[in-house]
Amino acid sequence: MIWTDCIIKKSTTSGQDSLGNPIQRDPVILWSGKGRFTNWTDLELKIEDRTITKDEQAFVIPVPYETIKDAEKAVMNDVEYVVNDKYDLSPRWSVLKVKVYKS
Repeated sequence: MIWTDCIIKKSTTSGQDSLGNPIQRDPVILWSGKGRFTNWTDLELKIEDRTITKDEQAFVIPVPYETIKDAEKAVMNDVEYVVNDKYDLSPRWSVLKVKVYKS
């Protein structure tokens, strides 16, 4: 298993501007540690459309779901991802499905 540095973040706001838009602040770090990317299983490849498996990745982190339930962004290998979904494998693991943006 290859474990790499991982940071899970949540966006924060502080009030509204004069037009009523939320004012974004620096994100709050919910958790920082080691995580690892997981491979798609054969069943997931059959069920999901190929475009989904091409544009999404999943990674597992060794923390309870409660710790990352509000996660919105994840940084792994110095790349920031948007969290699409979270899975609870408590008490030991959580899985995040993240959107991959091609440059």
